[in-house]
Amino acid sequence: MIRPRPHLASRSIAIACIAWATLVAGRVAADELDAYREFATSPRCDALLAFTRAALHEYFENDGAAAAAATPATPDSLVPDWPGPPTGLFLSLTRGASTRACVGTATPAAGTLAHHLRRLAAQVLTSDPRHPPVRADEWTRCA
Repeated sequence: MIRPRPHLASRSIAIACIAWATLVAGRVAADELDAYREFATSPRCDALLAFTRAALHEYFENDGAAAAAATPATPDSLVPDWPGPPTGLFLSLTRGASTRACVGTATPAAGTLAHHLRRLAAQVLTSDPRHPPVRADEWTRCA
């Protein structure tokens, strides 16, 4: 799992690119994951986390479902593209040591990383079948 830098963990969304799932399934060679390992400790990861948090904020600012149709306030160009071959992608929200919501897929996704993060931002707030939808007054307390 790729984790944000420790100093960002309490304020950031835990983004888990499920690289090991694709490795175990034999879809990605171990050396192809090096780009993801390097990315996790780079300033580009900070930009990715900031973009994802902005996408969550925009979801509530644009009345939920309407967010998908709205012109995003945060341009996709702020997010680096996939650091290596596309992998499965999961977005998790945590509160303390508990998972509040988590959605994603272990299947490599097509399209840009920004596109998938926007889609997952809406899904993590509404579509985790194990939890009720995340409320507008609640998500900012999640990491």
